[in-house]
Amino acid sequence: MSAAYASRYKAVFLCTHPKGPKMSRQQAAKYMRKSKTFVTKWVNRYLEVKNVDDLPKRGTTPKITTLTLVYR
Repeated sequence: MSAAYASRYKAVFLCTHPKGPKMSRQQAAKYMRKSKTFVTKWVNRYLEVKNVDDLPKRGTTPKITTLTLVYR
């Protein structure tokens, strides 16, 4: 697990997990030395989709291949 995912799950655990300390978002942010916005964003995301993964990016993926780059 990457450090980014670990800190996201830590924020969720501190605020919402049944076996966690049930900290407020402000307390969790101070404890983790992160912003309250960070904690709020990931707790809300977890409550909505039960996951802290990044959402898929919008739009279509580029259709450029290495073959296209060679012929340009």
